[in-house]
Amino acid sequence: MRTTVWILCLLGLGCNDFDPRSLLQAPRVVGVVADPPALGLGETVTLTSIEYSPSDVERTWSVCLASLGPFGDYACLDDSLVMPIEGTSETVDFSVDNSVLSTLATYFSQKVETLADDCGSACVTREGAQRDYFDLQINLTTRWADGAQMQTVKLVRVHLDDEARNTNPTIVTIRVDGNNETRILRPATRHTLELEVDGTGLETFVDSGGRTITEEATTTWYTTVGRLEIPVTFGQTQETELVMPKTTEALNATIMAVVRDGRGGTDFRVLDFEVQQSQSVGSSALD
Repeated sequence: MRTTVWILCLLGLGCNDFDPRSLLQAPRVVGVVADPPALGLGETVTLTSIEYSPSDVERTWSVCLASLGPFGDYACLDDSLVMPIEGTSETVDFSVDNSVLSTLATYFSQKVETLADDCGSACVTREGAQRDYFDLQINLTTRWADGAQMQTVKLVRVHLDDEARNTNPTIVTIRVDGNNETRILRPATRHTLELEVDGTGLETFVDSGGRTITEEATTTWYTTVGRLEIPVTFGQTQETELVMPKTTEALNATIMAVVRDGRGGTDFRVLDFEVQQSQSVGSSALD
């Protein structure tokens, strides 16, 4: 079996193990959306895999209640802290209910009633500081018909207090060559991609060092044909350019844009295009 392991912490931009990273040449998961990205006890999060899957795919979802993090290869602290998530589809739900609390309470030898107000050892940092939240690590194993396999992780924050919670950024629109209707690409042409993020969804927060920071949207672009001049863009209004190859046998093309706010919030868009071999007056041809 050919296996590709790609760990995405997704509070950042993920790993880089292809060249170019933005070219989708094989099945791949490029992110996971958690809606909402932060929640409280008794609430439910909806998880969606952002994937390029041209072939049949199998998915296995689970949650680790206490992860060793990036320095421990995202392994769970103990097998007893791994809970399966029902469902194998692209989108699944997980509720932070009493079963989560009882599992944590059993492992850390606490009472459930106490854990609901003070999560004790589950909310202690590596430095020994107490905090009013804990992070769930969502694990997604994806297998494709060609034998490829990928492991993806996503962190979801569970708050025990009334602190303002992070929300997902929102893509307002993506314009191709200045309009929203372009769905045809041709060889040896350039196409401007403009993405607009809703500025009201970019929140201001106080970090662990006491600094007041406003989120900045970061977009990672992907394409199945051609290359992207700037594969990672920033800001409320962003722009890159798709450069089509001089020749291609592709009949269709897909462009994906994944926007992150740096704190676990994510949104994405997928655009599908027809690739036509003939040139037209409206195309911007390459030199």
